[in-house]
Amino acid sequence: SFGEEVALNSQPLPPRFTFLVSLAQTVISRAELLLLIGILNLPMPLALGDYPADQDLAALGVALAAATASLAARELLTLPSDPSAAPTPQPEAAALIADVALAEACLIHTCNIGGNSTVAHLTRRDTAYVAHSCPQPGVHRFVRLADQAALVDQVMSALAVSSGVQELDPAPGFTLRAEPLALAIDALCAGDTANARARLLATGAPVGAVNALCTPATSALSRHALVALRGLDTAAPQADSALVIGGLPNAWLGAADPSEPTLITLTPATAAAVQARVGALAAWMG
Repeated sequence: SFGEEVALNSQPLPPRFTFLVSLAQTVISRAELLLLIGILNLPMPLALGDYPADQDLAALGVALAAATASLAARELLTLPSDPSAAPTPQPEAAALIADVALAEACLIHTCNIGGNSTVAHLTRRDTAYVAHSCPQPGVHRFVRLADQAALVDQVMSALAVSSGVQELDPAPGFTLRAEPLALAIDALCAGDTANARARLLATGAPVGAVNALCTPATSALSRHALVALRGLDTAAPQADSALVIGGLPNAWLGAADPSEPTLITLTPATAAAVQARVGALAAWMG
């Protein structure tokens, strides 16, 4: 789970990841991230949940001291000559983290391939876009994105959907409940095509569409949940979402019924159609 992915890691950033640090991106451990958030007096980013309680912070003393030394060694933190003064974070790293922590909108991309899940948060604050992900548990990567188009490109590169749509007979689109769909996709990921077909046919889905969805994967089957949030700086954030299934001869695009979110309509889609949907979510974010 993503909660496990961002579980506390008291160690400084492993040396093999330090080559990733540049003005365009910052890679830090969780302890280092907590330290910078505290120095900058920022709220916790959406991906990290609540700020640690005072007693937890007290227990983090050794880890935060190590984080201070690690950040300073990598020139991401300048230590003051006056021990009573606060350290100064490197400006670009501080700006990246501030833009994520104070985001007005966010696109959460959850990807599952072969039972392995990853989560990325692509945020917008005014005209500043940042991608936040975890390349390994306890390590956080922040990358500056040039604009909204770069956000769409980032998502599309992760989706890696097929570019074409084969002929489907009968009409391909169908609607079903989220639960049997999730169970069918689990069966497909496990290679149990017969089980997946049975579950989908039991919902009344068209045979032609079920056959197309249950064809052998051209690559590792992947499922992607895209949840866009806006108004994060308000008392009533809004949400929109899409589901993408990749790794098949056709990509499949899922949309929830606005009046009944547990109903999902699946349609085979070209890469251009998927990109249009991702672009619409990015534009909806503001």
